[in-house]
Amino acid sequence: MQTVVADADRILELARQTQGQLTGEEQKRQVIVKSAELLGRLLMQDVERKGDGASLKEGVSRNRIPSVHDPEMRHGHKSSSVRFDGYKAAVAVDTDSQLITAVEVLPGNAPDNTGAMELVEQREENTACQVEETIGDCAYGDGATRQAFVDAGRTIVAKVPGRPNKAYFPKEDFQVDLKAGTCTCPAGQVTRRISIVTTRTTSGRKYRAQGFHFHGATCGKCQLRSACVAAGKGRGRTITLHPQEILLQQARQFQKSEAFAEYRKRRQVAEHRLARLVQLGIRQARYFGRVKTHFQLLMAATVANLTLVAARVEMMKEAVRPCLSAVYYLAQYLKAFWVSAAKFSSSWLTPANPQGKWVFGQISRQEIGSTGRLDLLIVDEVGFVPFTPEGARLLFQAFTERYLKGILLITSNLEFSRWLEVFGDERMTGALLDRLTHHCHVLEFNGDSYRFKESLREKDKTH
Repeated sequence: MQTVVADADRILELARQTQGQLTGEEQKRQVIVKSAELLGRLLMQDVERKGDGASLKEGVSRNRIPSVHDPEMRHGHKSSSVRFDGYKAAVAVDTDSQLITAVEVLPGNAPDNTGAMELVEQREENTACQVEETIGDCAYGDGATRQAFVDAGRTIVAKVPGRPNKAYFPKEDFQVDLKAGTCTCPAGQVTRRISIVTTRTTSGRKYRAQGFHFHGATCGKCQLRSACVAAGKGRGRTITLHPQEILLQQARQFQKSEAFAEYRKRRQVAEHRLARLVQLGIRQARYFGRVKTHFQLLMAATVANLTLVAARVEMMKEAVRPCLSAVYYLAQYLKAFWVSAAKFSSSWLTPANPQGKWVFGQISRQEIGSTGRLDLLIVDEVGFVPFTPEGARLLFQAFTERYLKGILLITSNLEFSRWLEVFGDERMTGALLDRLTHHCHVLEFNGDSYRFKESLREKDKTH
């Protein structure tokens, strides 16, 4: 540890000296500054310097960077026991059409309601339509988010977060009348006494707030004291008033009404679209960095919307044309490589040197397996022509290079059970299918050939 920290300190000092020498080379200087800042932050978050030297810091630093390869990712929690490293997806869905209208990527440690207003504004910009009401889950039901929407002249409908089960009466069991300035406890005792108390937010930040206080003598002789008061003998119960208490009371009252059932049903639409995105592979980020992870989420949302629209307008039987059009459209904005399987395994895929590195036309093996150099690899017509043993082996290795590193699109006229006829080797075929089906979405197109239909239409026009 001492040696590693000493080496890091020397590198930081060398970076500081080099910055002063790079006059007129701003681009190189910025690279050094960014790298030095990252190294310095890693030292601060994980190393504690004491009189007898450096040692690992106990606990986890706030906003800790878990990866030098992706400094934007963070530690996240799905629950108190389930943790992950990476990002969160925020999604806006039109509850009438079920189309995904806006997406955003958040750090793993960001609260779920982060950027809620910006997501609504993004939705309006994408659709050129005004949002009448915003429906969210209980993560968007906190007071601060409600206040932000009220200040912006917007409406948000979200369930107020519940409280964990405790041994004492929750605040909801007390009747707080802000207009009358009274608070009634479950035993029927009424207090008008308001005091200033110190409380904490869910993130642990302390703040001072008002609260109704019941006198210790009143609570001391109450038969419900053991189920109500956690304070010591002679002290009474205090009910803290939230800064947005009025908004929260209105929300609690509304979610008890019959009208709230319609909003609960509409919110399920978003849950279904999130499940669809998980089907399309957003559970695992395939790229490093927030920007590229955002691109992956956009791609998944695009596919989800295309398949939904195709199903709605009964186009699935003739889905080859719109899907190929979508691929062509996306390929204009991606660095894509499109080739037939036969050509890919023969003339395009030849050994280049004894180390086993190959060149695929103008695409190198490093680009096939890179997460940043090649966005989309499309291998067409797998199964139309059987491969030679050497061609099958090279194609298997190419697909293995691409596995979990980038988008791979394969078209085939054979179901998976018949791929052994094409590759010839049972073990290699099984290993290949295991990789391809790990994180994939299968689109099956049934019906007549699109080219054959076009040919018949042309003949009908000529006659």
